[in-house]
Amino acid sequence: VLRHTAVRAAAHRSPSPLMYERRAFSFAHLYVRSPHFLSPAVTSQDLELHLTRPGSVNNLVVKSRSAPSMQLSGTQVELKVHAAALNFRDVLNVLDLDPTRTVRPIGLECAAVVMSVGKRVAHLKSGDPTFGFASGCLSTSVRTEARLQALMPLSLSFEEACTLPVVWCTIRHALSECMQLCAKQSVLIHATTGGVGLMGLAFAQYAGVIASGSVGRPSKVAHLRKLGVASIWTTRDATAFTFGASVSLVGRRLHATLSALTRAFIPSSLALLNEGSNYLEVGKNNIWSKERMAAAASCSPFRLVAVDNKPAEWIQSQLHVLHSKVGAGEVHPLPLAIFKFETATMVYAFNLLRRGDHIGRYVALIQGPGRARDTPLTESCQHVADEVKCQSAALRIQKEQQHERTGHAGSRVQLLIEGSTATLQLSDPDHFNAISPGLGEDMLSA
Repeated sequence: VLRHTAVRAAAHRSPSPLMYERRAFSFAHLYVRSPHFLSPAVTSQDLELHLTRPGSVNNLVVKSRSAPSMQLSGTQVELKVHAAALNFRDVLNVLDLDPTRTVRPIGLECAAVVMSVGKRVAHLKSGDPTFGFASGCLSTSVRTEARLQALMPLSLSFEEACTLPVVWCTIRHALSECMQLCAKQSVLIHATTGGVGLMGLAFAQYAGVIASGSVGRPSKVAHLRKLGVASIWTTRDATAFTFGASVSLVGRRLHATLSALTRAFIPSSLALLNEGSNYLEVGKNNIWSKERMAAAASCSPFRLVAVDNKPAEWIQSQLHVLHSKVGAGEVHPLPLAIFKFETATMVYAFNLLRRGDHIGRYVALIQGPGRARDTPLTESCQHVADEVKCQSAALRIQKEQQHERTGHAGSRVQLLIEGSTATLQLSDPDHFNAISPGLGEDMLSA
């Protein structure tokens, strides 16, 4: 998080804006990460993320839309969306690279509040906080099949809850149904710092499995080291990946590979398996067919893992299991970065997601600060600090008297990040001191 040096430098200079390339970067991420400091555009309009023309994320725009004219069917629910997670499938959809060759509504999973229910819906009622699947949920309201939604665990915020349904169902399907994961087995999880990768790693470690990972950046290696992953290989070069994996395994073979990579990494991963191993493909684009896989490798079985086309009854049962697992403390929310539901911010978030710079999940904050509970600032901010690349940030500190008494009650900090400004009230310096000792006093003196 924000280092003392950046703030103390501000204290000894003029009150004009100070430019930082890296030192103010962590504080910039604090604005992106924490729901406490976000100022979402709350409006009574019905908004949606609209794609004007497929082929580029720059064609995304947040625009108003007319209310649906059709009556709610008996098995549907209408939701007021509070937060929606961004998926790589959405990126493929926007870029017109979806395997179905169609442009589907943007958004797949969300956390919301029920506004109205159909006559045949029994497990939900108006006012219930829910989480689950909803096609086109990157909007202020959405209608979906009631069986695709479940009651949201009260221990989670809306932002945290929307990151779990797709990744949990994917890992549950891959490691519990496509294969029987057992203790002491060895599993390779590609793109380990993504949402599916982190959930798969947690699932594997809970089952006592020896998990290896692959990432593309040094900062992600450090994050996996903290999570206890010993063998970590690169995804930047297939030759380097093959050499590193061969040296680490010392002739041994993996029991399974959970892959989302393409091109040369597919045969490189297959070389690490034997006849009884499982190759689990969670990728969506540029992947091998079953026939090509059977001709190239002897591993059996080869499974294409996808949950967005699963029956509603299966998804409903998995969401109920997820709810109970979260309540029992067996499943925890993933690291996340939160973005305002505005055109410029959504384009920026989709560009970051396309480059694969993230750790955990990206979340669009739709409705504002409504949540089951507040999300505290912890060391998880540091886990995702390196994913947001700000070209420049300006830290502008102003003094403003808002009360009769003088002192720190009226101080505020304005943070300018690529055209978006957030104002932070410093009425409670102890909050910042909890992040770093003396940070609150340093900011006040500056």
